Amino acid sequence: MKKIISTLVIASTIVLPVFGQEYFQFEKRENSLENKYESTYKQHDHIQNYQLASIVDFTHDSSDLISEYIDYLLERFEDKNKIILPYEIVIYEDILETYLKAVDLINIQIKSTQDKKRQLALQVLKVETFRPLYESINFNKQIRRITNDFINSPKSQIKNMRTTQDEVINKNFISALEESILNNISNEKNENLYDDFLVTSKIYKNVSSGESIKGLAKKKIFWKKFSDKSSGVLTSITSSLSRGFGALVGNIAWRDGHLKDNQKLRQELYSELKPFDILLEKKKYKLTDYTIPGYWGHAGVYVGTKEQLISEGLWENKELKPFHKIIESGKTIFQVRRSGLVWNSIEEFIDLDEMGIIRIKNFNKEKINKEVLLEKLMEQAGKSYDYSFNTYTTSKITCTEIVAFSYGRINWPTESLLGRKTFTPNHLTSLLFYKDSPIELIKYVGSSKDGKRLDLNLQDLGKTVNYVQNENVAGSYLLKGEKCKRELVSRRRGERKYRYSCVDTYTETSYSRE
Repeated sequence: MKKIISTLVIASTIVLPVFGQEYFQFEKRENSLENKYESTYKQHDHIQNYQLASIVDFTHDSSDLISEYIDYLLERFEDKNKIILPYEIVIYEDILETYLKAVDLINIQIKSTQDKKRQLALQVLKVETFRPLYESINFNKQIRRITNDFINSPKSQIKNMRTTQDEVINKNFISALEESILNNISNEKNENLYDDFLVTSKIYKNVSSGESIKGLAKKKIFWKKFSDKSSGVLTSITSSLSRGFGALVGNIAWRDGHLKDNQKLRQELYSELKPFDILLEKKKYKLTDYTIPGYWGHAGVYVGTKEQLISEGLWENKELKPFHKIIESGKTIFQVRRSGLVWNSIEEFIDLDEMGIIRIKNFNKEKINKEVLLEKLMEQAGKSYDYSFNTYTTSKITCTEIVAFSYGRINWPTESLLGRKTFTPNHLTSLLFYKDSPIELIKYVGSSKDGKRLDLNLQDLGKTVNYVQNENVAGSYLLKGEKCKRELVSRRRGERKYRYSCVDTYTETSYSRE
């Protein structure tokens, strides 16, 4: 017979894993390149007016940036003491997209000119910048999977990645390029800018010195692709099971939410909510609520009314314009459910039993640009539900992943599950109780068993995610856990008896911006 012994233990402080500040600089450089693309290249009134020098400059800048960022991600993947934020994956996609805009520009130029030397210079530029990128991506399984996920996304802006890859590392293409360079070498005069570029390129120098570049042709990566597919089988199975189960029980409910018709709550929300507040949802009357890990089952984002967004200077944002009529109709809450993107009004959303409002304390301190946040949020529209709950796949999303992909530099708590990082409403909520947390609780409303409204506080919310007040430090909370062990207490005639002892642990968790 087992015996439980419960004692109290105060454990050491836990700090969120470190994330790098370096990616802030990568983001700034990507924005600068994007602005350069918009302001410089789009000013030309005809495609032939593009100068080769501008194309070379933009291509090399964007190629250097994506190569450096991949190195940064690789370093973090290999260091167990560091993490990669979901938002950093979004930045990777943005930087890769910027480089591929340069490739698009090169391809358009090649097709639009009859100048053979100009075509050769552009082809060399494309190979010289793309080939190192191809090797970097295929060097690491995680980078390769993330990149393939980008390409397979229905909203992908980098679908030319695969066609460029098939061309640039093709044996016939490389052979033809080498032949073109050899034909050009016969003319030793540097007659124009194309010659100036060619003679300084590494590929051109190699061929000029008698070295073949045919080794740049496609290398066999069968085992890498096979490894990706085989290791993804478990994820695929769990995703399919989750999708099937969700379809089976998703609509099973036995009543309406206790707060559905609460007029007072409705008016309070109209006056208290601010753009980008995060809304927690608890529906005790739905079967899915009992199948989701953790107490909280869903989260949505309050985007704001037309008047609020005008006041913030965000109403004319290009990503928001397709949703103007929806917002003007009163549907101001943006969320992802298993059926896809859903816009709700406040009246529709409060068909629930409990809700919480979470707000970023200081957008400036967290270096969050609201316009970028809104753009990233709206870019999630049209994506399907992520039944594998993997924060490193941006082609599919969950209710909390839209927050992780949009709210910039917030270091959200995540959990490893079956080889992937997950981020649930409970994880989101738990950040409220970290020391120096970047978020705060604005409101927490629940209901009793007989349907009466209950006004609750942060201490009440803590119980839902296993946090309790620290009696020794005002305003501080501790994560409550349990640690158990089995001890052999006697052995008689081949029979063994064990005693199970458990201790309660209370741990302070701290937020890291480093």
